[in-house]
Amino acid sequence: MTVRNVVERYWRDEETRNVAAIMAHYHPHGSLTVPNMGHLEGHEEIRRFYDASVAQFPHLHLEVLDGFERGNQGAFEWQATFSDSSGRLFVLRGVNMVVVEHERLWSVQVYDDHGTWTGTAL
Repeated sequence: MTVRNVVERYWRDEETRNVAAIMAHYHPHGSLTVPNMGHLEGHEEIRRFYDASVAQFPHLHLEVLDGFERGNQGAFEWQATFSDSSGRLFVLRGVNMVVVEHERLWSVQVYDDHGTWTGTAL
């Protein structure tokens, strides 16, 4: 399985907003670094991030715009369209740098462009 396959499956599960399905893509000792959230280590910290994200934005559509991979690493440009519980839409673009080990996310570093954010700050 390619790095892109792993990332695309992860993002499809992100769209379901099912935190258990999202977490299945992370290595138990994996990490997630998110702007304004810092560096999160392990399932417990990452799960808290996704629990909050799903509560704030119960609907999400992700589109992979471009990307490349080399070995077990990749960088993927994306556009996310979020909607909150009242149906308001918010759009954000960014890039995720990932490292995959044994078909699971070992490291995800999110770089987003809040200049593209059409709603209030995350």
